[in-house]
Amino acid sequence: LQVSPYISASEGHYIGDSVVLKLLKNFPSIGHVIFHIDTEDDDETLVCQLLPLRSEVTQVIDAALQTLAPELQRSRLNLYYLEGRIEADLFVEATANSEVLGSHEHHQALSEQLNKRLTGNNWFHKLSLWRAH
Repeated sequence: LQVSPYISASEGHYIGDSVVLKLLKNFPSIGHVIFHIDTEDDDETLVCQLLPLRSEVTQVIDAALQTLAPELQRSRLNLYYLEGRIEADLFVEATANSEVLGSHEHHQALSEQLNKRLTGNNWFHKLSLWRAH
């Protein structure tokens, strides 16, 4: 099953389970269904051979964040492996010794700086910066 690349793994699995239930209801002769969830038609390329794992991506993004905004820390990182590159949603919050996340302009400038710094990585496509709630 091909699903949107921006849904969670649990939602993708739920969609798969829903499809299985409909198949079993409409075709009683089916005994068992195994499904695979995919976010893009990637039958031609094994992307996993080309792109870094979460641990490496996290290290690179955390280092960039620490350099540019040491008053912030990562609270969550969502990665999207798409078309041979990685997109990221980075959620940040103030560190224990800082209570300020900055203005909208500061947030926008930091987002641009992070994207510029990460562009040197051949696996990187774009980063969206979010304030954690």
